Amino acid sequence: MTDRKENAKRIQKALGERIRKLRIGKALSQTTLAELSGLSPSYIGDIERGEHDIGVSTLKAVAQALNTDVSRLFDGIA
Repeated sequence: MTDRKENAKRIQKALGERIRKLRIGKALSQTTLAELSGLSPSYIGDIERGEHDIGVSTLKAVAQALNTDVSRLFDGIA
């Protein structure tokens, strides 16, 4: 795998972990986060495991469901 792809995977995984921590900190289940964001519970699980390179509209929906800013999802990730 190239350095660029490895870095992208690392960011995906870190972003997923951040989303999971925020979700748990707000005492939300994956199902509830899915309902609030308009996504499926299985897709939320995939995101949290870093299995998807999610787009801007999905990031915005997740951030809104978590009552935070998209930028906060990336704090310290780069």
